[in-house]
Amino acid sequence: ARELAQAGYAIDIFTRRDPISLFALTVAPQTEKMTGMKDESILTLLEETAEKLSIKLGYEDLRKGVVATPGGIFVLRGEQRILIHKGLSLKEKIDVLTDILSGVDTEDIHLPPDVRKRLDRVMEVKGG
Repeated sequence: ARELAQAGYAIDIFTRRDPISLFALTVAPQTEKMTGMKDESILTLLEETAEKLSIKLGYEDLRKGVVATPGGIFVLRGEQRILIHKGLSLKEKIDVLTDILSGVDTEDIHLPPDVRKRLDRVMEVKGG
C-alpha cells in the first residue's frame, strides 16, 4: 500500500454494508495530480459513460432502512440502473461510480482516455 501511495495513488478502503457485508479496496489515481482534471469533470465523464452504456444513473438517499450502501448496479424491468447515495462526497461518488463501471463491458464504446485508465486500473486491482 505504501508503494502505491508513493507512486501517486490514493488508496481508499470502504465498507459496503449489505446483507453479505462486502469489502472493497479501490485504488484510484489522484485525479487532478495525474490528469490535470478536476473531480467535477471526472464525475461528469463517468456519468456520460453510464449514459453511453444505456445505464440509468440516479442519486438517492440509500442510508435509510435496513441496507446501507454507497451504491450499486441492478436490473429493473430489463433495464440496468445505477443508484449512488446522494450524501457521498464528490470523491466518494467518483470512486463508487468507477468501481461499478469497471465491472461493465465498455470495450465497444469510445471513452475518454482518462476514464478508460481509471476503469482499467480498478479492473486490475479486482483481478479482472
